[in-house]
Amino acid sequence: MKTPFCSVSLACASTIFFFFWVAPFTGLTPLFSAVTSVLSGLSLIGLLLFIPVAREETRPRYFDLLLPGTVSALGVVSFLIYPDGSSFLSDPVSEIEVVWIGLLAALSPASLAFVHLLPERLKAKAFVPLRAIAGIVIFAAIIFACVVKDTVLSPSPTLHPWSGLITLYWAVGLPLIGFNLLAIAIRCREDD
Repeated sequence: MKTPFCSVSLACASTIFFFFWVAPFTGLTPLFSAVTSVLSGLSLIGLLLFIPVAREETRPRYFDLLLPGTVSALGVVSFLIYPDGSSFLSDPVSEIEVVWIGLLAALSPASLAFVHLLPERLKAKAFVPLRAIAGIVIFAAIIFACVVKDTVLSPSPTLHPWSGLITLYWAVGLPLIGFNLLAIAIRCREDD
């Protein structure tokens, strides 16, 4: 595997995990939706460049396609968030916003599968242990189950009881996964 190529593609792949840190610069406006779609596209390009090269060292596995699938779906859904100009993530929560939140929750298990399937020499360079990512996955699953209970399964859909935990997951949990991919990318670069 070409190390500079590995570094650049993994660095690109990590960008979607930092979407929440970009939010203060865009506000919760259509610009936020566009920026999230651009970050998804950049991550997707990095993943699609990395996976074929990584498969040279490992046997092909289909679980490594979970992360590109989730990232591409997130990019598409991000474009659909503002079709009618309604405010974003305010009560009542729309179905497309619940799907968007679900895709963000799906990023952590998809990234766990992706990191788990990396070649051993790259897994050894990880900054965040796989067990910590598994903890983030469990946290995301619990939050999403609670969000579904209070939005889809409720006559008055609201995010207010869970907004703090959702923000914690977006601001800390996802960036930890992104930093993990960046650490692997930087440590690959240092091997040269």
